Amino acid sequence: MSAADDFAPFVEYSDYPMTAAFTNTDAYWFDQSDEFTSGGSALRSGVIGGNQISAIETTVNGSIDGGLLTFDWKVSSESGFDLLSLYVDGVLITSISGEQDWTQYQYTLTEGTHDVEWVYSKNHGGTYGGDDAGWLDNVNVVVYDINDAPIINEMSINYGSMNVLENSTSLFTATATDEEGDTISFSLSGTDAALFTIDSNAGTVSFTNEPNYEALMIAMVTMSTNLIL
Repeated sequence: MSAADDFAPFVEYSDYPMTAAFTNTDAYWFDQSDEFTSGGSALRSGVIGGNQISAIETTVNGSIDGGLLTFDWKVSSESGFDLLSLYVDGVLITSISGEQDWTQYQYTLTEGTHDVEWVYSKNHGGTYGGDDAGWLDNVNVVVYDINDAPIINEMSINYGSMNVLENSTSLFTATATDEEGDTISFSLSGTDAALFTIDSNAGTVSFTNEPNYEALMIAMVTMSTNLIL
């Protein structure tokens, strides 16, 4: 059986499929049916001696905006010395040892690609405790549904000075795009926002009142977009 075949039954994913790899390990994790939380089987760490490790890892692709990693694990080992550990991107997150029955662990993944690794390790003494193994089941990544902010099209706005026809209050119409296709609402803020009006739906900006066209006018405003969900 390949590593991917070994791992697949234990990935109860709702959003993101994962396959496993065995790298830098002294013994492969394997499928067994004596200990599990659901599905009739779970992975168990391989048989190792002192100063050895049994590791299994997977990569969560960088296309996700972030997510929640959950899994069930169990250990039976020499307490404080032989450890079942979780690593993310090579950094130790947490470890369990001794007699720890099945429990669920959760870890928040940030945006980007992440290497997730479970390692059962023995210290140099080689002393055996309990079943001298770790188990893993129900690996799951729930991807966060992050709604990205709209982007105002800069080409639709005239920055700096503007030429406006006398006796006219119309200025310009802003446009924006939203990756998720949600309805966009426009607004203005800032010290001089009261000098202008904006159609929240169409993005059309106008003077509130017809200005004095014989004098230079300087105004500072900020245009924002919001999503109507």
